[in-house]
Amino acid sequence: MRQIIIIATTIAGLLLILLIFKKRKKVPDYILGLWLYLLAAHLSTQTGFVSIFSGDNHQYYINISFLLLQGPFLYTYILSLTSTQSAFRLCWLWHFLPFIVFNLIVLSSRTTPGWLTVFDSGPADGAGISYVFYVFLFTVILSMGVYLILSFRKLLGYRRKISLISSSGRVYEHDWLNYLIIAQGCTWILLSLGIGVFILLKPLPIGMLNMIIFTSVAVFVIVAGFFGLRHTRVFADTYRHDLSDFSSDDRDNKGKTLLPEETDTYRNSLLEIMERDKPFTDPELTIRKLSEISGIPVHTLSSVLNNHLNTNFFQFINRYRVEDVKKRIIDPRNKQYTLLGLALESGFSSKSSFNRIFKEMTGKTPSEFKAEVSVFFPDHP
Repeated sequence: MRQIIIIATTIAGLLLILLIFKKRKKVPDYILGLWLYLLAAHLSTQTGFVSIFSGDNHQYYINISFLLLQGPFLYTYILSLTSTQSAFRLCWLWHFLPFIVFNLIVLSSRTTPGWLTVFDSGPADGAGISYVFYVFLFTVILSMGVYLILSFRKLLGYRRKISLISSSGRVYEHDWLNYLIIAQGCTWILLSLGIGVFILLKPLPIGMLNMIIFTSVAVFVIVAGFFGLRHTRVFADTYRHDLSDFSSDDRDNKGKTLLPEETDTYRNSLLEIMERDKPFTDPELTIRKLSEISGIPVHTLSSVLNNHLNTNFFQFINRYRVEDVKKRIIDPRNKQYTLLGLALESGFSSKSSFNRIFKEMTGKTPSEFKAEVSVFFPDHP
């Protein structure tokens, strides 16, 4: 297990160096950088090259208190990637208050002998474990569990908002954050099981509990560092402007109800424009762009789609793209073109988004659909 921790510490350090030299850094990069730095410092205490314990329980409590940062960092990182504002928000610092308060108490008990003695003995010197340690472990489990739920809900809500304004396959680019949440969830489960055995059955030596804690954090570092550094560039500012405008437009039009004849007029106008002008062939088409093309206000356009066509903007536009690319595949005049070439002509922005959206909407991959076309039309390639 020590080897895993050493590898994770090294990876965290290397990723931090790469992040430092990354050009055009955004707020999420700085949050990830600080997270990696603190995790590397936390893990380094178990590598054998750094030792801060020396039988000092205060130092031990301070070191394991880094577990209180896992949940807040995950949630704040997701907030920074999904916020409509590019600047760091001071209110996010409230999430780190438990970590700060806990360490201030531990430090004050060390510098003021006799004031608070519950931290004077404990896991580091083998003199026994006070109730504070159990309370701390319970707090860690509760904190990580709560922030897992908050992170998942924030990510789910963000995806729903994006689907209301964007038609691009970038809607799926936030899916990588699921890996972070899953990794955090695995860490939470492992810690919960280890702490549960430690508290209830008490056959687990403190050294074994430490190994579970640091190994689970090490695995998370590898996943968080790899996926975070790989995708932050893509997600830093994507759709930030559009989300803000959409929210503003939504507030301005809140409470306005369309009359049935108005709804029919807007719907028919929209469908006519989609057939005639084919705006869906623009891979970066957003609801605001379509609003400008059609002359239909953003809020009204969203209302027509959601309430009268029973779909959202993402599904509406990509349904047209899928049908268009199917027509292109069937057309024998396009036999010299690749599937990707036809997809790009229909408005898809990448091969991965094309394959995923096509499969979701037809139940078949593009290649499977083309093979079926060849069966029904033998002259078709």
